[in-house]
Amino acid sequence: MAATVAVIGMTGTRGVESAMRACAVAGVNSLPVTDRVQVARAWRSATAVLVAASAHSWTAGLPRRARVAVLDDMPASELDAWRLAVGIGAESVFAPDQEPRRLVEWIALAGEPVGSPAVVVGVAGACGGAGASTLAAALALRAGASSTVTLIDADPAGGGIDVLLGIEKNPGTRWPDLRGSRGVVAASVLADALPRADAVAVLSWVAAAGGPPLPVEAMDAVLSAAVRGSDLVVVDLPRSADAAADHAASRSSHVVLVVPASVRAVAAAASALARWSDAGADVGLVVRHPGPADLTPAAVAEALDRPLLGVLPVDAGLAHLGDRGRFVRALRRSPVGAAAGEIASRLRAAEAA
Repeated sequence: MAATVAVIGMTGTRGVESAMRACAVAGVNSLPVTDRVQVARAWRSATAVLVAASAHSWTAGLPRRARVAVLDDMPASELDAWRLAVGIGAESVFAPDQEPRRLVEWIALAGEPVGSPAVVVGVAGACGGAGASTLAAALALRAGASSTVTLIDADPAGGGIDVLLGIEKNPGTRWPDLRGSRGVVAASVLADALPRADAVAVLSWVAAAGGPPLPVEAMDAVLSAAVRGSDLVVVDLPRSADAAADHAASRSSHVVLVVPASVRAVAAAASALARWSDAGADVGLVVRHPGPADLTPAAVAEALDRPLLGVLPVDAGLAHLGDRGRFVRALRRSPVGAAAGEIASRLRAAEAA
């Protein structure tokens, strides 16, 4: 059902007219409520409610509800408007002529899903060829069987995770289409625009995308939409410095660092650990094993002093079939898929704790 914002107040007043324009800009249906008789019904049925301060008495006696804000359209002080807001249980106060962008964003969010935000998991490699993209895709696909999942490719130089998944020719939105995103991106619009691998919505870069780096504001707007519209967001993080990817890591509950069982990979993992820890994420290890050195997964975790979340087996058959566009189907029979399921279980347990 489409979102509707009830705008309570007399027609022609400054706050009401500003709110109606803001609804049009946000692409959300507005419902003008211009007399007391209509207020109770709109209060119950609207997705969100904007109450002009000049009409605050119309809401007397109504029960508290979520998503209510006050339009400060009176010559009194801002403190008086906030007193009115507290009285009706409003979450914010807007001076429409002074902060139109903030009002538009609040209205746009009124149409977004209500519920717990998604858990964000970043996946990074300690060195080139560690298997981070493979694990990111496997985690998303395994979770997608029972949850709403979005897989975000945050590595502009990675060649496109849609190529790994075999959906690079499928129509849909990629990162170059979203460079200009700012503020509120509707979760439903994003989900509908992205191509899918099985049930997983995939936001990928494209091969040889070129152009300037992705703005942090675009990553924030798009990631926020994915968080509101998903149960789980998996972000494939790059090894190279990238401000947008670092922002995604800062919003991740966990960063999974994939470390091959080799001496050089363990040495490289130390700097990667520092980078992602500095972003504020809880970093755990997945060891790709066996490797060229006689290192056990436990030894790798002990050397790096980080928890071991699981072991990523080497599956040459999965890599071969992935190059032929059959990764999704092959994962169902691969030990990599089973390992991803176990790692996902440990991440869920860590999140619950």
